[in-house]
Amino acid sequence: MQLDAIKRKSVALQINTGFNEQQAAARRSLIKLFTSLRYLLRQGLIIRGHDEGEGNYHQLLKLRAEDSAELKEFLQRKTNFTSFRGQQEMTQMFSHFILRILASKIKANGMFAVMVDGTQDICGSEQESVCIRHVDSELCVHEDFLDLHKMHQTTGDAIARMILDVLTRFSLSAGQIRAQTYDGASQAVIAVTEHVGGDYRFCHQNQCSFESFRENRNILSFIPC
Repeated sequence: MQLDAIKRKSVALQINTGFNEQQAAARRSLIKLFTSLRYLLRQGLIIRGHDEGEGNYHQLLKLRAEDSAELKEFLQRKTNFTSFRGQQEMTQMFSHFILRILASKIKANGMFAVMVDGTQDICGSEQESVCIRHVDSELCVHEDFLDLHKMHQTTGDAIARMILDVLTRFSLSAGQIRAQTYDGASQAVIAVTEHVGGDYRFCHQNQCSFESFRENRNILSFIPC
């Protein structure tokens, strides 16, 4: 009897074991939520429809749940992280992950060019897109979109402050800028150039502004002008 008592697991241990198994199952189901959303984002498909339950995301999860009892049970929970707020949070996590990878590649390649273009949305608000053009070790040119900023002012100083803020948030050095292109905002070039130093030039052929550094002017050859 004493040996049997020793071999039997205590109630507390059984409860703890069951809890750990539930946690592991919930973790595996949560990963399926992430991978399902990643698939839709990667393919550029709509996540939600007019009826949220009929959207691509929920229908894809229902399809995957047919082959996974764990996922089916998880989706029946009151809190299953499939709400639109959960989708937005997961999408933001994917976005930040991708941006960190892009920033690390840009930083590893060293010198880069800043490309800024502005447009107005349906409300008439001015928005500026920020792209980085850089060359890797195999001399392949990359143009990566980093951010979209709503601008309250479109002066050269305001655009310059926005650019320097973006570079700071991505831990990119303004001293590595070797070219700047804008949609007619030559004052922004002058403002950024004054911050990082260098010479200012204007390209009349394509009506784009850029600045070159005395010691690295030949790097501008990768920007057609």
